[in-house]
Amino acid sequence: MNTLATTTHTLERQTFTPEQIHLLKTQIAAGCTDDELRLFVHVAQKRGLDPFARQIYAIKRKVKLPSGQYDEKMVIQTGIDGFRLVAFRTGCDAIDDASFTYDAALKGPTNPLGIEKATSTVWRKGAPRPTSASAYWDEYRQMTGGVLAHMWKNMPRLMLGKCAEALALRKAFPEELSGIYTSDEMEQAENVPIQPPPPSSARDSSVDATPVDETLLYWQQRIEAAPTLAALVKVGQEIGGAGLPPKGRATLSKTYYAARARLQGADDELSAALDIQAEAS
Repeated sequence: MNTLATTTHTLERQTFTPEQIHLLKTQIAAGCTDDELRLFVHVAQKRGLDPFARQIYAIKRKVKLPSGQYDEKMVIQTGIDGFRLVAFRTGCDAIDDASFTYDAALKGPTNPLGIEKATSTVWRKGAPRPTSASAYWDEYRQMTGGVLAHMWKNMPRLMLGKCAEALALRKAFPEELSGIYTSDEMEQAENVPIQPPPPSSARDSSVDATPVDETLLYWQQRIEAAPTLAALVKVGQEIGGAGLPPKGRATLSKTYYAARARLQGADDELSAALDIQAEAS
Protein backbone atom coordinates (compact mmCIF):
# COMPACT_ATOMS: atom_id res chain seq x y z
CA MET A 1 0.00 0.00 0.00
CA ASN A 2 1.48 3.38 -0.95
CA THR A 3 1.82 6.21 1.56
CA LEU A 4 -0.78 8.45 -0.06
CA ALA A 5 -3.40 5.71 0.08
CA THR A 6 -2.60 5.16 3.75
CA THR A 7 -2.87 8.88 4.46
CA THR A 8 -6.19 9.14 2.62
CA HIS A 9 -7.67 6.28 4.65
CA THR A 10 -6.48 7.82 7.92
CA LEU A 11 -7.79 11.28 7.16
CA GLU A 12 -11.14 10.01 5.89
CA ARG A 13 -11.76 8.46 9.28
CA GLN A 14 -11.29 11.98 10.67
CA THR A 15 -14.21 13.24 8.51
CA PHE A 16 -12.23 14.73 5.60
CA THR A 17 -13.44 13.78 2.11
CA PRO A 18 -10.94 12.65 -0.56
CA GLU A 19 -11.43 15.97 -2.36
CA GLN A 20 -10.60 17.91 0.80
CA ILE A 21 -7.56 15.72 1.45
CA HIS A 22 -6.30 16.50 -2.04
CA LEU A 23 -6.74 20.24 -1.45
CA LEU A 24 -5.02 20.04 1.92
CA LYS A 25 -2.02 18.21 0.49
CA THR A 26 -1.63 20.35 -2.64
CA GLN A 27 -2.69 23.83 -1.50
CA ILE A 28 -3.07 24.43 2.24
CA ALA A 29 -0.24 22.16 3.43
CA ALA A 30 1.75 22.06 0.19
CA GLY A 31 5.09 20.29 0.42
CA CYS A 32 4.31 18.52 3.68
CA THR A 33 5.06 14.84 4.13
CA ASP A 34 2.26 12.38 4.92
CA ASP A 35 3.27 12.36 8.59
CA GLU A 36 3.34 16.18 8.70
CA LEU A 37 -0.10 16.25 7.07
CA ARG A 38 -1.47 13.88 9.71
CA LEU A 39 -0.07 16.13 12.45
CA PHE A 40 -1.50 19.25 10.81
CA VAL A 41 -4.99 17.70 10.52
CA HIS A 42 -4.84 16.50 14.14
CA VAL A 43 -3.91 19.97 15.43
CA ALA A 44 -6.52 21.70 13.27
CA GLN A 45 -9.30 19.42 14.49
CA LYS A 46 -8.21 19.47 18.12
CA ARG A 47 -8.11 23.30 18.13
CA GLY A 48 -11.36 23.59 16.22
CA LEU A 49 -9.84 25.65 13.39
CA ASP A 50 -10.95 25.23 9.78
CA PRO A 51 -8.06 25.02 7.28
CA PHE A 52 -10.46 25.62 4.38
CA ALA A 53 -11.49 28.94 5.92
CA ARG A 54 -7.77 29.84 6.18
CA GLN A 55 -7.98 29.81 9.99
CA ILE A 56 -4.93 27.54 10.16
CA TYR A 57 -2.29 26.48 7.64
CA ALA A 58 1.09 24.77 7.37
CA ILE A 59 4.26 26.50 6.19
CA LYS A 60 7.55 24.81 5.31
CA ARG A 61 10.48 26.78 6.76
CA LYS A 62 14.20 26.18 6.61
CA VAL A 63 15.75 25.49 10.02
CA LYS A 64 19.43 25.20 10.84
CA LEU A 65 20.52 21.78 12.07
CA PRO A 66 23.31 21.19 14.64
CA SER A 67 25.52 20.12 11.73
CA GLY A 68 25.23 23.61 10.26
CA GLN A 69 23.14 22.42 7.32
CA TYR A 70 19.55 23.48 6.69
CA ASP A 71 16.44 21.35 6.45
CA GLU A 72 12.78 22.16 5.82
CA LYS A 73 10.37 21.65 8.70
CA MET A 74 6.64 22.22 8.92
CA VAL A 75 5.42 25.09 11.09
CA ILE A 76 1.70 25.25 11.91
CA GLN A 77 0.53 28.85 11.70
CA THR A 78 -2.64 30.85 12.11
CA GLY A 79 -3.59 34.51 12.23
CA ILE A 80 -4.22 36.43 15.43
CA ASP A 81 -7.96 35.96 14.81
CA GLY A 82 -7.46 32.20 15.00
CA PHE A 83 -5.76 32.61 18.38
CA ARG A 84 -8.60 34.80 19.62
CA LEU A 85 -11.18 32.29 18.41
CA VAL A 86 -9.57 29.43 20.32
CA ALA A 87 -9.09 31.57 23.45
CA PHE A 88 -12.67 32.87 23.64
CA ARG A 89 -14.01 29.36 23.10
CA THR A 90 -12.03 28.10 26.06
CA GLY A 91 -12.43 30.74 28.75
CA CYS A 92 -10.90 34.05 27.69
CA ASP A 93 -12.78 36.89 29.39
CA ALA A 94 -11.05 39.91 27.81
CA ILE A 95 -7.90 41.08 26.01
CA ASP A 96 -6.53 44.51 26.82
CA ASP A 97 -5.20 46.72 24.05
CA ALA A 98 -1.42 46.49 23.81
CA SER A 99 0.65 49.12 25.61
CA PHE A 100 3.98 50.34 24.26
CA THR A 101 7.33 51.39 25.68
CA TYR A 102 9.35 53.89 23.64
CA ASP A 103 12.98 54.94 23.62
CA ALA A 104 13.99 57.93 21.49
CA ALA A 105 17.49 56.50 21.14
CA LEU A 106 16.06 53.53 19.21
CA LYS A 107 14.36 55.66 16.56
CA GLY A 108 15.77 55.19 13.07
CA PRO A 109 15.12 53.68 9.62
CA THR A 110 14.50 50.22 11.09
CA ASN A 111 12.39 51.52 14.00
CA PRO A 112 10.46 54.63 12.89
CA LEU A 113 8.70 55.25 16.21
CA GLY A 114 11.49 54.16 18.55
CA ILE A 115 9.42 51.30 20.01
CA GLU A 116 11.22 49.17 22.58
CA LYS A 117 8.45 46.68 23.31
CA ALA A 118 4.72 46.01 23.27
CA THR A 119 2.90 44.40 26.20
CA SER A 120 -0.45 42.63 26.03
CA THR A 121 -2.65 41.42 28.89
CA VAL A 122 -5.17 38.58 28.75
CA TRP A 123 -7.91 37.94 31.32
CA ARG A 124 -8.85 34.27 31.71
CA LYS A 125 -12.07 33.34 33.51
CA GLY A 126 -11.39 31.92 36.95
CA ALA A 127 -7.70 32.88 36.98
CA PRO A 128 -6.50 34.71 40.13
CA ARG A 129 -4.70 37.36 38.03
CA PRO A 130 -4.34 38.41 34.40
CA THR A 131 -1.55 37.10 32.16
CA SER A 132 0.82 39.54 30.44
CA ALA A 133 3.60 39.10 27.90
CA SER A 134 5.92 41.46 26.03
CA ALA A 135 7.28 41.38 22.48
CA TYR A 136 10.46 43.35 21.81
CA TRP A 137 10.86 45.24 18.56
CA ASP A 138 14.35 43.98 17.75
CA GLU A 139 13.21 40.38 18.16
CA TYR A 140 10.07 40.49 16.00
CA ARG A 141 10.31 43.23 13.36
CA GLN A 142 10.72 41.88 9.84
CA MET A 143 13.50 43.03 7.50
CA THR A 144 13.45 42.37 3.78
CA GLY A 145 16.69 42.91 1.95
CA GLY A 146 18.01 45.14 4.74
CA VAL A 147 14.86 47.33 4.66
CA LEU A 148 12.00 47.32 7.17
CA ALA A 149 9.10 45.35 5.70
CA HIS A 150 6.13 47.28 4.33
CA MET A 151 3.62 46.53 7.10
CA TRP A 152 6.18 47.00 9.87
CA LYS A 153 7.11 50.37 8.43
CA ASN A 154 3.56 51.66 7.95
CA MET A 155 1.80 50.04 10.95
CA PRO A 156 4.52 49.27 13.49
CA ARG A 157 2.30 49.35 16.58
CA LEU A 158 -0.30 47.05 15.02
CA MET A 159 2.30 44.47 13.98
CA LEU A 160 4.23 44.35 17.25
CA GLY A 161 0.99 44.52 19.26
CA LYS A 162 -0.27 41.38 17.53
CA CYS A 163 2.96 39.57 18.42
CA ALA A 164 2.59 40.56 22.08
CA GLU A 165 -1.04 39.47 22.09
CA ALA A 166 -0.13 36.08 20.62
CA LEU A 167 2.52 35.58 23.30
CA ALA A 168 0.06 36.51 26.06
CA LEU A 169 -2.67 34.23 24.68
CA ARG A 170 -0.28 31.28 24.41
CA LYS A 171 0.95 31.96 27.95
CA ALA A 172 -2.62 32.11 29.28
CA PHE A 173 -3.82 29.08 27.28
CA PRO A 174 -0.76 26.79 26.93
CA GLU A 175 -2.74 23.59 26.43
CA GLU A 176 -4.93 25.06 23.70
CA LEU A 177 -2.27 27.06 21.80
CA SER A 178 1.04 25.26 22.30
CA GLY A 179 2.78 24.38 19.06
CA ILE A 180 0.89 26.98 16.99
CA TYR A 181 2.36 30.33 15.95
CA THR A 182 0.82 33.35 14.32
CA SER A 183 2.13 34.50 10.96
CA ASP A 184 3.11 37.83 12.57
CA GLU A 185 5.37 36.06 15.08
CA MET A 186 7.07 34.03 12.37
CA GLU A 187 7.80 36.88 9.95
CA GLN A 188 11.10 37.53 11.70
CA ALA A 189 12.21 34.02 10.67
CA GLU A 190 12.35 35.30 7.09
CA ASN A 191 14.77 38.15 7.85
CA VAL A 192 17.59 38.18 5.31
CA PRO A 193 20.96 39.38 6.60
CA ILE A 194 22.76 41.79 4.29
CA GLN A 195 26.42 41.06 3.72
CA PRO A 196 28.64 44.12 3.14
CA PRO A 197 30.08 44.22 -0.39
CA PRO A 198 33.81 43.46 -0.77
CA PRO A 199 36.24 46.29 -1.60
CA SER A 200 36.00 47.44 -5.21
CA SER A 201 39.52 46.17 -5.95
CA ALA A 202 38.52 42.65 -4.96
CA ARG A 203 35.29 42.53 -6.99
CA ASP A 204 34.55 41.44 -10.49
CA SER A 205 31.33 41.31 -12.47
CA SER A 206 30.37 37.85 -11.14
CA VAL A 207 30.81 38.98 -7.53
CA ASP A 208 28.74 42.11 -8.16
CA ALA A 209 25.84 39.98 -9.34
CA THR A 210 25.73 37.74 -6.26
CA PRO A 211 23.85 40.02 -3.79
CA VAL A 212 21.21 40.81 -6.42
CA ASP A 213 20.74 37.12 -7.27
CA GLU A 214 20.40 36.20 -3.60
CA THR A 215 17.84 38.95 -3.06
CA LEU A 216 15.79 37.85 -6.06
CA LEU A 217 15.96 34.24 -4.89
CA TYR A 218 14.69 35.30 -1.46
CA TRP A 219 11.70 37.13 -2.98
CA GLN A 220 10.95 34.30 -5.40
CA GLN A 221 10.84 31.88 -2.47
CA ARG A 222 8.52 34.24 -0.56
CA ILE A 223 6.21 34.50 -3.57
CA GLU A 224 6.10 30.74 -4.15
CA ALA A 225 5.52 30.02 -0.44
CA ALA A 226 2.50 32.37 -0.14
CA PRO A 227 -0.40 30.11 0.99
CA THR A 228 -3.24 32.44 -0.08
CA LEU A 229 -3.96 35.29 -2.47
CA ALA A 230 -4.04 37.70 0.46
CA ALA A 231 -0.61 36.55 1.59
CA LEU A 232 0.68 36.91 -1.97
CA VAL A 233 -0.61 40.48 -2.21
CA LYS A 234 1.17 41.26 1.06
CA VAL A 235 4.45 39.93 -0.35
CA GLY A 236 3.91 42.03 -3.46
CA GLN A 237 3.48 45.14 -1.31
CA GLU A 238 6.73 44.37 0.48
CA ILE A 239 8.52 43.92 -2.83
CA GLY A 240 7.22 47.32 -3.94
CA GLY A 241 8.85 48.94 -0.92
CA ALA A 242 12.13 47.02 -1.12
CA GLY A 243 13.79 49.37 -3.61
CA LEU A 244 14.66 46.70 -6.17
CA PRO A 245 16.05 47.75 -9.58
CA PRO A 246 13.67 47.64 -12.59
CA LYS A 247 15.27 44.46 -13.97
CA GLY A 248 14.77 42.69 -10.65
CA ARG A 249 11.13 43.80 -10.40
CA ALA A 250 10.49 42.58 -13.96
CA THR A 251 11.93 39.17 -13.11
CA LEU A 252 9.83 38.88 -9.96
CA SER A 253 6.66 40.02 -11.72
CA LYS A 254 6.67 36.84 -13.82
CA THR A 255 6.92 34.67 -10.70
CA TYR A 256 4.28 36.78 -8.95
CA TYR A 257 1.66 36.53 -11.70
CA ALA A 258 2.27 32.81 -12.11
CA ALA A 259 1.69 32.33 -8.37
CA ARG A 260 -1.41 34.51 -8.51
CA ALA A 261 -2.87 32.39 -11.31
CA ARG A 262 -2.09 29.22 -9.36
CA LEU A 263 -3.68 30.48 -6.14
CA GLN A 264 -6.71 31.82 -7.98
CA GLY A 265 -7.17 28.42 -9.56
CA ALA A 266 -6.85 26.76 -6.14
CA ASP A 267 -9.51 29.08 -4.70
CA ASP A 268 -11.84 28.28 -7.60
CA GLU A 269 -11.21 24.55 -7.09
CA LEU A 270 -11.86 24.88 -3.36
CA SER A 271 -15.08 26.82 -3.90
CA ALA A 272 -16.32 24.20 -6.35
CA ALA A 273 -15.48 21.36 -3.95
CA LEU A 274 -17.26 23.08 -1.08
CA ASP A 275 -20.30 23.80 -3.28
CA ILE A 276 -20.48 20.11 -4.22
CA GLN A 277 -20.19 19.14 -0.55
CA ALA A 278 -22.96 21.60 0.41
CA GLU A 279 -25.27 20.23 -2.27
CA ALA A 280 -24.61 16.66 -1.14
CA SER A 281 -25.48 17.50 2.46
